[in-house]
Amino acid sequence: MFSRREMKKVFSILLAVVSLLLIVPACSGGATQLHGVKGNFIEGQLGETAQTLNWVVASDAGASRRYAGFIVDPLAVYDNGFKLQLRCLAKEIEVSADGLVYTASIRSDLKWTDGTKVTAEDYVFTMKNLMFADWLNFENQAKWQETIDGKTVFVTPEVVNETTFKIVRKTVDPDFLYALYELMPYPKTIAIHYENKAEAFTQAPEFCNLNYSGNTLFRDIHYQTVRPPELDDGRPCTGQD
Repeated sequence: MFSRREMKKVFSILLAVVSLLLIVPACSGGATQLHGVKGNFIEGQLGETAQTLNWVVASDAGASRRYAGFIVDPLAVYDNGFKLQLRCLAKEIEVSADGLVYTASIRSDLKWTDGTKVTAEDYVFTMKNLMFADWLNFENQAKWQETIDGKTVFVTPEVVNETTFKIVRKTVDPDFLYALYELMPYPKTIAIHYENKAEAFTQAPEFCNLNYSGNTLFRDIHYQTVRPPELDDGRPCTGQD
């Protein structure tokens, strides 16, 4: 027979073992792999919660945009060495000598998942009709505005040709180039149907639901584009990702 003291000791040991068994699985981060992967990759997590993948309507200080960035490429990004890495650009953005005109040339092989081309019109529409729109509340509008004669106005985007667009400013801002490299387009052919319909646009399944497949223009991840093999780094590029 165990004494009362010995029984308490055994019970304490058993309780500690059970607690350990419950805690260890919860802390073993890499035990479960949801998707098979091949090759070299970096796996990580964002320590923040996104409101939506429809980033232009988000008001969470950039969290939604960072999540959308996993599926939608911007024009370009900077690596850890602050070296520019082109994503959807064919070449670096050209800035005029007076610092007022920015010319962007996107790759000619960018395609939406229905096979249609991503064009400069998609980028200009995204700026003029969505980001700058008074019926939406894009939280980073200030990056795309300037003050002229005491009035706040937006910069002026223009389509040059199918793969080129330019933005004209009236004042010089050296930091504007960074905002421009972050630009991601919405597909005009779909977004135009939601124009001036804030609630419908905010809830649009094409922009909020990764598994949406009801629209004939998109399948699965709606913004995926195709990189040529020599530029393929394993991430999906898109007219937006």
